[in-house]
Amino acid sequence: MSRPYGLITIGQTPREDITADLDVLLPSPAPAVQHGLLDDRSLGEIEALAPGDLEFPLVTRLRDGSSVVVAKERLVPLLERAVRRLENDCDVILVLCAGPFSDIPSKVPLLFPSRLLEHFVRGIAPCSATVLVPHEGQVPAAREHWGSFIESVSTAVATPYPWSCPDLSSDLVIMDCLGYTLAMKEDVRKRTGARAVLVRSVAASALRELLR
Repeated sequence: MSRPYGLITIGQTPREDITADLDVLLPSPAPAVQHGLLDDRSLGEIEALAPGDLEFPLVTRLRDGSSVVVAKERLVPLLERAVRRLENDCDVILVLCAGPFSDIPSKVPLLFPSRLLEHFVRGIAPCSATVLVPHEGQVPAAREHWGSFIESVSTAVATPYPWSCPDLSSDLVIMDCLGYTLAMKEDVRKRTGARAVLVRSVAASALRELLR
């Protein structure tokens, strides 16, 4: 019998908003072990993780459905410990965040959605695109990153908690946040008529390839 796969959210578990889509995207419901970097942390401890002026902001969801903004840099030690916790019991681990994390050693395949999404978009070689991000503080990095290999890039901010589709005019929309759902992708397609690339779907495809 194959071992479960691991899911690490930078927020709190359970992430039923994500696992509901994974059940659709994976060929059959596979056992999963969830771990949240903010599990069992008090509100004060979570507030202490808020980004400073030079830190990268990440938006995530708490157990009660509310959202918080935390600093990527302050989560790295927590993420490293989470990988250590899951790697001996899981076949593969998926990080439920599209933030630009650096390499973390792991005994099993460790999937970073930001890298998977980048390689997918590079593979289709678009000339132009609009990138959706969940926080205004991510806009400069998004323009620099995606603009390094896409000729014309625009950005728009759309929080998934709660979702509100912005006005868009583009042939391709890159939905660069794990909080964006399949339903949100369909909303973008219906409102804009554009093709939409959802990081959640891309990450699920890679996970499906690696599951036993």
